[in-house]
Amino acid sequence: PLNAFPAKIQDMVLALARQENYSIEYMMASLLAAISTAIGNAVNIRIRGGWISNPALYMILVGRPGMGKTPPLDFAFRPIRKHDAKAVKQFKSDMEQYNNMVEDNKGKKENCTPLPEKPILRRTIISDFTPEALMRALDDNQRGVVVYVDEIMGMFNAVNQPLDISRCSMPIPIHIEHPFINMVGTMQTTRMHELTDKGYKDNGLIDRIIFVYPSSQEISDWQDEENAFTTFDKYSSIVNEDGEIVPDILDFSSEAKAYFTNWRNDAIHAVNQIQDDGLVDSRIMKAPMITARLALVMQIFRWACGEVHKDFVDIDSIKSAI
Repeated sequence: PLNAFPAKIQDMVLALARQENYSIEYMMASLLAAISTAIGNAVNIRIRGGWISNPALYMILVGRPGMGKTPPLDFAFRPIRKHDAKAVKQFKSDMEQYNNMVEDNKGKKENCTPLPEKPILRRTIISDFTPEALMRALDDNQRGVVVYVDEIMGMFNAVNQPLDISRCSMPIPIHIEHPFINMVGTMQTTRMHELTDKGYKDNGLIDRIIFVYPSSQEISDWQDEENAFTTFDKYSSIVNEDGEIVPDILDFSSEAKAYFTNWRNDAIHAVNQIQDDGLVDSRIMKAPMITARLALVMQIFRWACGEVHKDFVDIDSIKSAI
């Protein structure tokens, strides 16, 4: 539903579809994943009472080879990649300065220069990692990280590999009170069955993933049009991750809360009529949490585009999420 997005984003998506041949569905999904990552732990949503969640999303773009799954993801995450590149450059500079100070202090018993804290690299995008490296990256950047893997089935295969304990050099245990880990990637249609074969249906992981499969699997012709990447400057002004945002918790407005609750209850009433447990679609049970997270992403996205406030999640954002 393109009209769920802010007006200026609708124009951008249509321009990219027309001029760069991007799938509208893949582009919208990529934007949601990128906006969710940019928000991170800065803003949370109160789903109900003490049930509070960050906007983390697990998303896989599914399609046959050549469908153009990767270019929209690259476009959506480019501002965050630029942020990471700047962080790496600053980290290298800080580490050089730190190492020089350490070298200057060697052999000195007096008049040592006090060392600052050792520099930390705070990356957001993680693509090639071990489980312990992911934990370290999240510990260094507790605002949150995104696991971004193009052919994501390789990551699931790696998860099932034994962990090499020799790599675990953690004298101080890592404890992350509020972890934020996004997951986004692509997968060919013919490999979808592997998720079920490896048991991810049984453990409930599949029910937490948003699968994006365009209504048409036809590969469009290229158009002889002017390049549309002037739209990137407008987009990068919206997805700007620089600076720290004080963590905040948004509530639903009373109108949005009533709408959300009624929608959820209608779905659960239908489930309650089913007598055979084997016929219950377990994804329905995870839908309220995913929908609340999407509503938070929509509210902040609309705020970043200058359309609304970010005081609470309004009824338009929950309707868009549903």
